[in-house]
Amino acid sequence: MESTLPDLLEYLVRQQFNPRGDIITDRMKGKKVHIQTAGQAIKKFIELLLKDSSDVLEANYKTYLKKLSKEFHIDLDEVQNNFSERLSRLEGEANDLPIIATLLFGELLGNIRERVFNQILTEIKNRLIENLKIKDGSKAKFEENFKTQTCDLFQRNNENISLLYNLCFLEFIAETVHSYKLSRVLKILLGKYMNRVVKELSLN
Repeated sequence: MESTLPDLLEYLVRQQFNPRGDIITDRMKGKKVHIQTAGQAIKKFIELLLKDSSDVLEANYKTYLKKLSKEFHIDLDEVQNNFSERLSRLEGEANDLPIIATLLFGELLGNIRERVFNQILTEIKNRLIENLKIKDGSKAKFEENFKTQTCDLFQRNNENISLLYNLCFLEFIAETVHSYKLSRVLKILLGKYMNRVVKELSLN
């Protein structure tokens, strides 16, 4: 099992995101962006996830998550509870460590991705409110429409919002592994693609 963990994490971290080297894509692999040192940062991030992998091998899952919780700013209880719930659904595979590890890492990475993407959505919403000059009395209707429209863009694999989903995950990785130059580049790219989404939504 120990020898499969690196390959498993390599797949889970890079799926729908980074096929190789410094190339970042949207989920459908239609849009590609070359970002220097991205591959190096991702490699360091995977190494960080593997640092305490002995806890995973020994089934000390909560200990493993707790060690990462402060550095990753994850909601430890939420990740642990979701993982435990999914683990309880396993039957004949309850002792299959590759499957258990996939559930654990999947829950951890999914929690991170959703949190950082929600932060991006909040920033897009704030820019749109300013751009459209939304008044307080109209904000409830605006909030409802914004949620519907952004969900629709995501479900249709709109390349701008899909790329944002992956770029903000890479920004998290860059900050986690202290790659500050990469983080600065990503802030610029995030601003560029957020403005594109704002423009799209402004026309609706």
